[in-house]
Amino acid sequence: MDLRLITDKEHAEHIFTQGFFTNDRNSKNHTIQQFELAWKSWLGFFVMYKNQDPVLFSGIREFGIHARIFDRYMVFPEYRTKGFRGNEYIQEIVNPLINHIPDHIPFFSIERVNRRRTTVNATRSINEVLPKDKQFHVLKGMYETVPNSWQHISIQEPHSITLPYRKM
Repeated sequence: MDLRLITDKEHAEHIFTQGFFTNDRNSKNHTIQQFELAWKSWLGFFVMYKNQDPVLFSGIREFGIHARIFDRYMVFPEYRTKGFRGNEYIQEIVNPLINHIPDHIPFFSIERVNRRRTTVNATRSINEVLPKDKQFHVLKGMYETVPNSWQHISIQEPHSITLPYRKM
């Protein structure tokens, strides 16, 4: 597997919009319009390849002093395993994503109230490969990362985040 930072906008758009043509429940997030919005706020866009085939992609979106890793994260269907916890890909790319943003506090978020367990499991999984001083913890409640999108947040310890909040 080969993880690459893609800086060419046309190439990034081509990979990103392939996600629209999958049966993924988030395929609506991979349109040209969504790419244009994301590209403006990304600090980086990474693609993992197996030979020349894209396996996954992930952006890093700036949120002031914070940066959301796994932004618009997608594993192509032919490379998926069931569940976030068993996905070895997040363990492979988390360190390169974090290392790309040394001046930001990294976090990731997962939408929907019933996905808290997924957030906890993903946090455990990435913490298995992170040094103690870079580990994450799941915040209580949900946060509005974009208008009308409430999400569970896992952020590098000991940090929190100042986004609209609601208790669960």
